[in-house]
Amino acid sequence: DVMFKDCIARYANFSGARITRVMLKNGDFSFSSFEQALLDLFKVEKVNFTETEFLKTKLEDVDFSDSNITGAIFDEQSMKGMIIDFYQSYDFLRLLGIKIKGVEE
Repeated sequence: DVMFKDCIARYANFSGARITRVMLKNGDFSFSSFEQALLDLFKVEKVNFTETEFLKTKLEDVDFSDSNITGAIFDEQSMKGMIIDFYQSYDFLRLLGIKIKGVEE
């Protein structure tokens, strides 16, 4: 098992990586890429993923609820089964092109 704690890994490229039994905790992975990464037993806790790309990466059961995913890029395949909190759901509705009446842009 590996834990990356309090890391600054802005702009890191994990595209195509095979990541197994890894936890990211309290780190900054903003502007990074996890495109086509294979994640197994992958956990995150209080991580900054601002504008990070998660494309063609299975995120089922990955709990992002206490992490910052503002502006992160996901495709439909990657979003399936991931865990977010109520407040993060607004960003995902916008990704899908859904407008919420009474909420200003």
